[in-house]
Amino acid sequence: ASFNRPVIISADARIETSSGQTYNGTVTPGANVTFTASTVDFRRAVTGSSFTVNGATEVNTGEINTSGTQTYNGTVSLGADVNFTASTVNFKGAVTGTGFTVNGATAVNTGTINTSGNQTYKGTVTLENNATLTAQTVNLNANVAASASQTLTVNADLSIAANLSIAAGSLDFSGDISGTGRTLVID
Repeated sequence: ASFNRPVIISADARIETSSGQTYNGTVTPGANVTFTASTVDFRRAVTGSSFTVNGATEVNTGEINTSGTQTYNGTVSLGADVNFTASTVNFKGAVTGTGFTVNGATAVNTGTINTSGNQTYKGTVTLENNATLTAQTVNLNANVAASASQTLTVNADLSIAANLSIAAGSLDFSGDISGTGRTLVID
């Protein structure tokens, strides 16, 4: 199904299709909106309350902004550099594509986040699984938390913009670590 005009969705709504959903206009979801399709393709800005995508997500816009949570239960493919703004962005499938910034907390429930550009995390990052972050540069502005049995691998230069700690069972960095006047505590 293709939606060629702006779409405004009321709270607690479900949009379910057996094939893909393509949004060529802006999308304004109310609270607790669920998109279910083989692929959900956002081609214009998404601005609203909170939403969940069940299925693959293609993000071909620079802005996904919600006051609540964003949950992606499938793979996420980034066709543009994206600013995700939310209380929490929850990635439950592999993330690939260009680059992104998360303004808010990030829950990483996937093993792979692989971008050709930068990854910037401005809020706390919580690892729910072993995770590999691959990018040109991974920018951390807040703490990273994981259980003692989880591994964080960073295949990129790591830039820290605040005093922070990284807690995980195992850490593997393959690039340079920088952060003028910053303290990095590895637990």
